[in-house]
Amino acid sequence: MEIKQLAAALVKAQSSMSGAKKDANNPFFKSKYADLPSVMSAIRPALAENGLGFVQICHDADQAAKVETIIIHESGETLSCGTISVPVSKNDAQAYGSAITYAKRYSLQAAFGVPSVDDDGNSATMAPPKLFNKAIQSQETDSAKATQEDVAHIKSLIEQSNTELDSFCTWAGISRLEELPLQMVGKAVDGLQKKIKKATAELNSKAVMDDSIAKAKAILNGAENEAN
Repeated sequence: MEIKQLAAALVKAQSSMSGAKKDANNPFFKSKYADLPSVMSAIRPALAENGLGFVQICHDADQAAKVETIIIHESGETLSCGTISVPVSKNDAQAYGSAITYAKRYSLQAAFGVPSVDDDGNSATMAPPKLFNKAIQSQETDSAKATQEDVAHIKSLIEQSNTELDSFCTWAGISRLEELPLQMVGKAVDGLQKKIKKATAELNSKAVMDDSIAKAKAILNGAENEAN
């Protein structure tokens, strides 16, 4: 598809665009940076004057916010500027929202050549790897298995609590004990220990009750003997 008109308009628009204004605070780096509204404010007047616009599409991605910026010209010509993916640090709405905003901001800056000098240098270079490392660490934790010591300890607790091994494996979603995910070890140990404590408490309570019954019987027998 030809983009002659779009290209000509984009060149004119870029010639009148300025850098985005720093108007947001980065508490982690104790600095200011240009947020998404600031980037949009820097490009929209020049785009409007030259018959240009843009749309940003969010694509499905595993544990990441993936955004595509498409430049649109009033002639109907369009230009996709590719996608930018930002790994999400944790699986909740706030984390996804932050990652999408981050991806939109940098996708716009890349598409229209808006200078990134208004962003803190450390923020631009350090933040993405931080998110990426967290995503990798999360994946590694999810796939890691319990150690041999963990397996031996849990096996001992299973026996002490009179728990059926098959029942435990069904609860954990595994076919054998060695497949237990590392992240489930703490929960498994805690649950088995609670079961053991409960069983011990019940045994102690039964022993106390049996002792009380035995004493009561002894008193009754003594009273009957005195009566006779």
